[in-house]
Amino acid sequence: MLTKINISVTNYEIMKEFYSKVFELKFNEVSLGEFSMATVKMDSISLTLVPIEISGVSADVNNIQLGFELSNLESILNLVEKYKGKIKDPLQVSGNSKYAGIYDPDGNTIELLEKPAE
Repeated sequence: MLTKINISVTNYEIMKEFYSKVFELKFNEVSLGEFSMATVKMDSISLTLVPIEISGVSADVNNIQLGFELSNLESILNLVEKYKGKIKDPLQVSGNSKYAGIYDPDGNTIELLEKPAE
């Protein structure tokens, strides 16, 4: 069972604001010397934003992609650019489902899906 996802971030404050505001995540912050990490529990998975200075990760493009299933895709898309993200794939409709792709401020890709209420 997957229990943890860490995202190495180049600009901690911008990334924390993006995920907090766009996805309404309530992070807990932990200080490690001069750096901070932000973590949030989503069901059984912990998502943690780790400054690149701590993680030591260096990549030109992301090698992991997040996916969120939401009930309000269009309102999420309206927040992406306000918080320094970008639209990758504009809103598309397939049957009763809606989907889109975005980039977070560090360029990581995120798939967004809205399914009809059952």
